[in-house]
Amino acid sequence: MLNNAAKPVLDFAFNIESESDKNEFCSLIAYYNRVLLYVKVIQFTSVQAIIDVVGNEKKIHVIDLGIRSGSHWTVLMEYLAHRSVSSSLPTLELLRITAVGMNAEELRKTGKRLHDLAKSYAIPLSYNMVEIASIEEIKEGLFTVKSGEELAVYAPVVLRKAQHNSPSFANRFSEVLSHYMAYFDLLDVTLPDRIDLKRVKLEEIITASHIRNIIVYEGKERSVRHVRTDEWRCLFRKAGFREKGFSFQAMYQARLLLREHASGEYYTLEADGHAMIVKWKGTPLFAISAWDGIK
Repeated sequence: MLNNAAKPVLDFAFNIESESDKNEFCSLIAYYNRVLLYVKVIQFTSVQAIIDVVGNEKKIHVIDLGIRSGSHWTVLMEYLAHRSVSSSLPTLELLRITAVGMNAEELRKTGKRLHDLAKSYAIPLSYNMVEIASIEEIKEGLFTVKSGEELAVYAPVVLRKAQHNSPSFANRFSEVLSHYMAYFDLLDVTLPDRIDLKRVKLEEIITASHIRNIIVYEGKERSVRHVRTDEWRCLFRKAGFREKGFSFQAMYQARLLLREHASGEYYTLEADGHAMIVKWKGTPLFAISAWDGIK
């Protein structure tokens, strides 16, 4: 499974060099994932999509490109534990999680949490870490995962629902203005204290860096190039992947999360072909789609 749920912030993360900055960034991302509702919607919808695919497989290999705390895998472990006690389904022999990240210490802490969680569910877990220094390392190996006899699941992919790759400065500026006005409105509702230190850092380190890179830089210096969903569809199809729709259960879980939170009333979920679009007050922010390898 290739989980790209962290893609909106990965591009800058891989350019951080000092360990102290890496630790601060990882702490900030953990906070970001904890307080922003759309992140939870994306995570749990993604995991439900994987549950829909793994079925009765005895060996499962998950490759997570944005594992962070790893809390989103609780849902998968709960499902596998429930499946294991059912006499009609085969016993799980192995759940292998390969965590890809830029901070070895954070990866180790996540591994410890996942091992403790797996032990509580009696899940046979193998946890592997892959520390990378450049996003190019992901790009080069993204579609060449070897899984042996284990089930390989390729999904889900999360993208910003925006076109920030236009050669025209005016077009990029217009797109950025529309997209980030909605995003900052989301922050105002979720984190109303604008001088809160964590919100300030969130805006400075992540959001401001993205906006500045999209608008100011050109050529190779412009590394943030969000494009339309259809362009990514073309890329994935050329790489030998097939888009899959989300099940009723996955959509139900997503809408249930929205109903359980006060800010959920401002979100809407809409279909775009097989993809799911996450909107804030009618403005599309993210698209999530599930893919698997064509056999």
